[in-house]
Formats: sequence, structure tokens, C-alpha cells
Amino acid sequence: VALMMANSSDTTNKSQGSAKTNQAESKTSLSALLEKGDPQKCTYSGTNEGYEYSGTAYFSSEKQMRNDYKSEREGKNRDGSMIITDGTQYFWNNEDKKGFKTAIQADDSQQTSSESNQSVNTDAKFSFHCEGWTVDDSKFTPPSDVAIQDLTQIMQNIPTTQ
Repeated sequence: VALMMANSSDTTNKSQGSAKTNQAESKTSLSALLEKGDPQKCTYSGTNEGYEYSGTAYFSSEKQMRNDYKSEREGKNRDGSMIITDGTQYFWNNEDKKGFKTAIQADDSQQTSSESNQSVNTDAKFSFHCEGWTVDDSKFTPPSDVAIQDLTQIMQNIPTTQ
């Protein structure tokens, strides 16, 4: 796991309520920053699987994450968001305001919505520029104008064949 602030001489208070003024940049992943559990606001950019990504991710000490991103590949653009909170992952397209939610299993916490080609792979390495932030819990709630389908429920209703 990449340590994001390994070279930082930060001696500021790391409590959730205080915003740190130090800034650091390194190559790491969204999942590593989520696991770290520091309240941070990070901007990032990079390439993964042929897509050019840029975005802003928010993290809380409660291991919650919101990722607002834009991607481009072969002239096709996407504008999406993803939230991980309380054992649930939400992801949606900001253009058509449609998305999904799914339960995160303990044994596949590394699973991302990238398999469905809807979001940024949380294990992909990007250049992050992070700073502390005062956590705003509303960032970890999907917007009310987005139609969210429960993918976990849909998958349970699919008959299995033998």
C-alpha cells in the first residue's frame, strides 16, 4: 500500500474537525486513501485502461469516500460519481442521472464498479494532490435527483443455471 504522506513533515492536529493546510502529491489509489481513514479532499488525474481520468475524491475518518470524476477515451466523455459508505457502493452517471447501488461484501472490499465500466477502478494508481478538509456528511449521500437501482436485489433475482 502506497503511503501518501510518507515524506510530509506534517505536525498539525489530525482530528476530523480541523482542516490541515499541508498538501502532498503522490501516486496511490482511491482504495489506499480510503483505507487510510484520514479526512481528505484529493484531486487526481491519470490514465487507466485507455481512459484519461480526472476528478475530486473526498474521504472521511469513517472510511467513507465520494469520487466525482470525468473520463475521456477515443472522444467519448463520461461524467460520473461514486460513493462508498456503510457497506454500500453507489455509482451513477451525472449526465442522465441514473445509477446503481450494491452491497460491498467483506471478502470483496477491493471489488469496484469498474467491472461494469461505470466508474473509476479504485485500485488504479493516479497522481493525487490531497489536503485536509472538514468533513461534510452530505457528500456521502447520493443526490435525490438521481434514479438509483439496487443491483444487489437485481442479482438475487437472476436464476442460476447448472
